[in-house]
Amino acid sequence: METAKEVDTTAQRILFFGDSMVEGLMGRMDDYAEHNGHQLTSVVWYSSGTRLWAETDTLQHFLNEVRPSYVLICLGANQLFARNLQEVDKEIGSIIARLGTTPYVWVSPPNWKDDTGINELIIKHVGNERYFDSRHLTLARRRDRAHPTAEAAVQWCDTVCSWLSTLQPAHPIRMTRPDTRGHRKSRVILLQPVQ
Repeated sequence: METAKEVDTTAQRILFFGDSMVEGLMGRMDDYAEHNGHQLTSVVWYSSGTRLWAETDTLQHFLNEVRPSYVLICLGANQLFARNLQEVDKEIGSIIARLGTTPYVWVSPPNWKDDTGINELIIKHVGNERYFDSRHLTLARRRDRAHPTAEAAVQWCDTVCSWLSTLQPAHPIRMTRPDTRGHRKSRVILLQPVQ
């Protein structure tokens, strides 16, 4: 007999990694972590895509160092228009394989135009219960027309965290909405683009 799913209310060690979209989300995610008793480590690798995370030891390094009980991924914005989907498919599989049995959610890139297939590849590997679909969100954008504004990133993060605390994800966690903003306590690692 299957056990009914419940929201995990225990404190989590969260590793949040990905491309520059993480930078916009991590401040508000920190508010949620502090408010809910979680420990957050955010790793922003500027201009990164699935290849760098799959083919280097960077992800394994942070998995070993943080020993997360929960992983959040926000990756794919730099590959919305990728044509090498067979390679991307393998890279996504490699990233997910490294997570082992650790619960995770992949937050999709917030598309500003239709992609060429990366989101469907992510869903293929992670399933709907480990995939937060950001494509349907209407977000104000910065001048580059890609990254959400600071306020829009807060709204995006609020939507992600609200979903994380429902019974829709494979492993829901406590993410009660905080009243305050901007009291950064978490660890942040910024990685520069590879030349």
